[in-house]
Amino acid sequence: MKKFFVSLILICLIFANFAHVEAKTVKNTAKPKKAVSSNVNNIHPDKAYKLGMDAFNKKDYSKALYYFDIAIKRNPSAANFIMFAKSYEALGKMEDAANFYTKASEIYEKKGLKDDAEIYKTKAKKLTTEVRLYQFFNNDNFKENYSGAKYEPVVGAYIGAYVDADTNLKNKGKSIFEEFNSLFGNHSVFFTYHYYGQPFPKNWVNEVRKTGAIPQLAIEPENLDEVKDDEYLREFAKEAAKYGGPLFIRFASEMNGNWTPYHNDPEKYKEKFRLVHDVFERIAPNVAMVWTPNAVPEKNIDEYYPGDEYVDWVGVNFYAVAYHNMNINEPAFDEDPTIYLDYVYNKYSHKKPIQISEWAATHKTTISEEDLSNFAVDRIKKLYYYLPRKYPRIKMVCWFDSNNITNPFVPADRRINNYSLTENYVVGEAYKKAIESDYFIKSGQTATGYFKSVPESFVLKEDLNLSAYVKTYDEKFTVKFLVDDIMISYQKDIPYQITLSPRDYKDGWHTLEIRVIDSKNRLAKSKKYKFIVEKSL
Repeated sequence: MKKFFVSLILICLIFANFAHVEAKTVKNTAKPKKAVSSNVNNIHPDKAYKLGMDAFNKKDYSKALYYFDIAIKRNPSAANFIMFAKSYEALGKMEDAANFYTKASEIYEKKGLKDDAEIYKTKAKKLTTEVRLYQFFNNDNFKENYSGAKYEPVVGAYIGAYVDADTNLKNKGKSIFEEFNSLFGNHSVFFTYHYYGQPFPKNWVNEVRKTGAIPQLAIEPENLDEVKDDEYLREFAKEAAKYGGPLFIRFASEMNGNWTPYHNDPEKYKEKFRLVHDVFERIAPNVAMVWTPNAVPEKNIDEYYPGDEYVDWVGVNFYAVAYHNMNINEPAFDEDPTIYLDYVYNKYSHKKPIQISEWAATHKTTISEEDLSNFAVDRIKKLYYYLPRKYPRIKMVCWFDSNNITNPFVPADRRINNYSLTENYVVGEAYKKAIESDYFIKSGQTATGYFKSVPESFVLKEDLNLSAYVKTYDEKFTVKFLVDDIMISYQKDIPYQITLSPRDYKDGWHTLEIRVIDSKNRLAKSKKYKFIVEKSL
């Protein structure tokens, strides 16, 4: 019996030892996984890219990020950065995606691949969320955003329009300008298109003048060779001088686009712009010269700039459309209208007043059957709300009021969008309301104040009215205002504004936070400000 127990103990010891060895074996088998992971980290970047693409195509975006990260560390190429960005975008991490699209754009820029650079710079802009807080000051003599150009208002922006093609304004017993003003409020600028070689449009200019507005002529030559310091141009300038009032001449705009006949020769373009400027300066000093590229492409805009001494105002043309390139597969519903302002504004506004020479938002398109009224209303609200805040050096904004689908003067291949305010009541009312602000200068008026950004730390001594500029990647987002982590306002539409009162808070420091929440309830951006209350002061 004793031997039996001894044998049993020995057997238990043997099994215990075996189990210990087995446990050690299991534990050790975990180490090769790390070794494998380490080996994976050392794989060739091309293989890492392939593995990342396999994961991406299977919608395993976290795994894709893992492999693309390996690829980037060993080969920081544009292709690797782009797929890294796409993986982040698929995971809803838009700020990270924007950062890596920017890196890809910078690589293409260094290689001289301007088209590719612009594509990914635009992608980055679309995904970037911006938040800024502003305070309004009732002062019309604030010169911080004033360059002193001809006819430039110190603060505020002229409100303008093109109305010549709107047939709904005609035969009403008034001029088309008076009729437009009766519907949407008095405008301070009207513009028209004028072919180079035609006489000075006296009647049109005088009709505009009767409304108290400033005329602007968008003069377009059929080719640059016809532009000379000759009898035609001098006679045109003499007529402009006889008119005597303020007059904007927007010469050969959108020159950076290959759809214009004066594209592809920047040096000749600059030569002719300077020539036209010099003739008007000599004969008609009442003329302000406007240089207006299209917002896209950005890559060659600067090549056409004639020089500071020849340009009074810098303009930019762009449109808010639902689909790009007449393609249903290229929707633009996620675009904020201001992304097309940034390049020209950031490049030139420190030395010249900026005008939006042409812009509009479509409410109908031939590309689809959908009603785009809400699309147009959203873009209108945003643009006219954002301009006084983020873009105070934009001193004029002109709406293009035309149904281009039926406009016979529009080339057949561009009869796609309806921008007419008179054909859509909802859109027209949104426009009318958007320009009601005293910031926008009506004929015979001046602006009454300006917005200034709020510092990240400020003193709250009295009731303070604040408004936010918010741009994000999502068309439908929510803005939350929190003080000391307690929500005080929840807003889904413009204007994003609050009032802070020192009576509501104890003495000392407090935190004001603005949270931007996208339509999928994800935090797109958070920005914090600090303010101090000292009631004894």
